Amino acid sequence: MAKDYKAMVSEQEERNQALYARMKEDNDLLNLRQYVMKDNQSPPRPVPGIVNTTLNMPSYMATTILVTMSSATEQVVVEAQRQTFDTAYVEDFIKACMESSNEYNRRHGRKDRSMFTDGQLCMRGRAVRRVLFRRDGDMLVPDISFWDAAGVTREYGDNGLKWAAYHMKKSKDQILSQYGKEIAQEDADVLDVWDEEKNQVWIDGTLYKEEEHSYGFTPVIEEIVPIGSGGILLDAGNMASEGESIFFMIRGIVPELNRLASIMQTLNLLSVKQPVKDMTSAQTGGEPPDYEDAMSLGRITAADIQPIQFGDAQRSAQMAYQMMKEAFESGGASPAQLGMLGQNPPSGVALLVAGEGRNRIYNPRLGSKGRLNAATARMIIEQVRQQFGGGTVKVGYSGFEESYNVSKLEGSYNINYRYSIKSQEVDAGRATLAAAYGNLMSDHTKREDVIQMDDPDGEEDLIRAEEAERMSPMIKMYKSIKSLKRLDRDYEAELLALEYNMNLDRLLGGEVTEQKTETAEQPKQVVSLFGGGSGRVPGGEQNKEVR
Repeated sequence: MAKDYKAMVSEQEERNQALYARMKEDNDLLNLRQYVMKDNQSPPRPVPGIVNTTLNMPSYMATTILVTMSSATEQVVVEAQRQTFDTAYVEDFIKACMESSNEYNRRHGRKDRSMFTDGQLCMRGRAVRRVLFRRDGDMLVPDISFWDAAGVTREYGDNGLKWAAYHMKKSKDQILSQYGKEIAQEDADVLDVWDEEKNQVWIDGTLYKEEEHSYGFTPVIEEIVPIGSGGILLDAGNMASEGESIFFMIRGIVPELNRLASIMQTLNLLSVKQPVKDMTSAQTGGEPPDYEDAMSLGRITAADIQPIQFGDAQRSAQMAYQMMKEAFESGGASPAQLGMLGQNPPSGVALLVAGEGRNRIYNPRLGSKGRLNAATARMIIEQVRQQFGGGTVKVGYSGFEESYNVSKLEGSYNINYRYSIKSQEVDAGRATLAAAYGNLMSDHTKREDVIQMDDPDGEEDLIRAEEAERMSPMIKMYKSIKSLKRLDRDYEAELLALEYNMNLDRLLGGEVTEQKTETAEQPKQVVSLFGGGSGRVPGGEQNKEVR
């Protein structure tokens, strides 16, 4: 019996109303929807006479986080137990597929993979993709469609997703481009459903097409950020708290901040244009004087006009605002975590604390992004195996094509994505801590665990190579001459060899005069670990004050 996906999607959407309401609230915070103070009646009504103020704090926070996430260094790592397996070949293939997919989407007016995914993981708390890598002759068509999680319903089974649906309003141009159907109106309701056997497309409630596919699985991937009580407390109706956004701990604070800012602005206006009472007119029954005439600058009037006192509400509002601001920073992101470290030079500890705060924000979402990309890569390879067998596939676009042997993708291996966010301030704090450890920790452990380098082993190899150059005059001379020759400065290379009474052939043959060996520079703390102007490296000399 065929499944009625239209009814199934409608049923799930009804259950997900709390989740959609949460997403809409986050969308309003991001886009700085104008705040309007309301009373406590049912339904709430706008309060008259208020200077409504909308603070930009949530949008600034979100923009800074998204920009920082987009600058993270991405590294795909393939690991295999069999040492002879060419993991670099698989890594290159995955990179080529992802880049060709980006180019394919750009040409079709779609979003960039990384930017859209970052936005979804930050604002929706989840990201969803439909992956269709198809064969066109010997070329690979890299079709990855990015779904907004606010329009996705799905059902899981034993082998992953049993089905997934994308329900959104689309413009007539999008419908024509993606589905080949012309519509008369400007937009239409589109329901795109994929399961393990087929694809259905519904347009304005009518089944437009139904096509079978041969993948053998639902070609859709979902990844949910592991933050929020919905993932660990399985109470009925708790789905709205699963996969939380970056706003989940400040969602209730921001309206209160806007309320307090509006109160303070209103009070400021009242202090400039203060309410008054006219005792004379009240006693005589006459008409009160014009406010602007009676209260104008330097005006003296015989009327018994007295200001109306409204208490010390400004001070109370300022105190409450400070409390709310601290709650915002503790639940969202402090200025230090957003890169605003203040005017005074921070200590190494302060920089490390700022780095830990950044990790709390970024690591869960970068981890989800890595798992999403790894699952995408595995699905791509499976689809390529199915359609190309053991032949050759071309990846790329006209003029930038690369050929890959599909048989070299066969094997048992893991695919992982790693991300690192580079910050000179945080790196300075880590370098300071590494220097402070001195001989209590090996250099390799400092590079891997304290400084957290992307490739500590590779960095150690480079350090050894530089050390060899300092130890061996022959190596240094050889590298200098090779550099000059790469720059087509052969005459200078000859002069350098002649300066040591050698010709190039003898020099490259290893004949050099004895030279003084250079001493490696001692590591130094770039900032003081606990503040102040200087620091000491165990076993080293006192650093000069940093100015």
